[in-house]
Amino acid sequence: MKMDESKVRPYRQHIFLCVDSCCREKGSEGIFSALSEELKGRGLSNDVIISRCGCLDQCESGPMLVIYPEGIWYHNLKKEDVRRLVDEHLIKGNILPDLVYHRVSGIGGSSHN
Repeated sequence: MKMDESKVRPYRQHIFLCVDSCCREKGSEGIFSALSEELKGRGLSNDVIISRCGCLDQCESGPMLVIYPEGIWYHNLKKEDVRRLVDEHLIKGNILPDLVYHRVSGIGGSSHN
C-alpha cells in the first residue's frame, strides 16, 4: 500500500515520548499532556508533532523523549521541564545540556549546536 503524501503534513519537528510502563510510572503521560497543551497554546501544533511511543530501552533514565530531525534524546524529564523545553529547544533552537541523554550523530539538518 502506497502512502498518500497529500495527507502527510510537513512538520518541522517530531517528538517521541515514551509512555511504556517504566516511563509512565515516572509521569510520562502527564508530560505528554503538558507538552500537548504547551504546543497548542504557543501555536506550534502545525509545526511540531508529538507521538506516544513504546519503550526506548532506557528505563533507568526515563521519562525519555526524542526530538527529530535533530536526534536529541532528553531524559529524566518532569512536567516542570516542558515550558523550558518548548522555549529553548523548539522555539529558540537551543539544546538543553542538563537534560541531554544522547545525540544521534549523522542525521538532522538542524542548526542546533
